[in-house]
Amino acid sequence: MNQTQLAERAGVSKQLVSMVEKGKANFSPANLGKIATALGCTIADLLPDEGPSTPGTESAA
Repeated sequence: MNQTQLAERAGVSKQLVSMVEKGKANFSPANLGKIATALGCTIADLLPDEGPSTPGTESAA
């Protein structure tokens, strides 16, 4: 699926899809939900897994 097809399926602009893909968009949760639905995934699937946000919170192995 290309950006134009995704935009059409999600009901958003191609420009928004392009900016989201590049990490340059300030998108609403609603638009992210539309994109996730169009892709057949969850919003969580689209977000990076950054791991612990506070140093020292990792569990010891």
